[in-house]
Amino acid sequence: MLQPSRRYFSSECVNFTDEGEPQGFMEAIKTTNKEKWLQSMEKEMQSLKKNKTYDPVKLPDEKRALKNKWVFKLKSEENNPNPGTKNELS
Repeated sequence: MLQPSRRYFSSECVNFTDEGEPQGFMEAIKTTNKEKWLQSMEKEMQSLKKNKTYDPVKLPDEKRALKNKWVFKLKSEENNPNPGTKNELS
């Protein structure tokens, strides 16, 4: 859960996520760029598999999986009206 900023008053903060960078998976698949985000996630998963970053295994009953989340970023390029997408699993 996000905690309020201790450095800035909430009246001084603005969240620019309207069709910008989604804050999570559910938000990403509700945007008009849904297909780009899904393709970007698939590309990232393929990269993780190709680089043998992890090995999928059955988790023992007494163990818990590490928590992770998708981080979504727009790749902006000068003079490009259609920025690309980038994400990572962290």
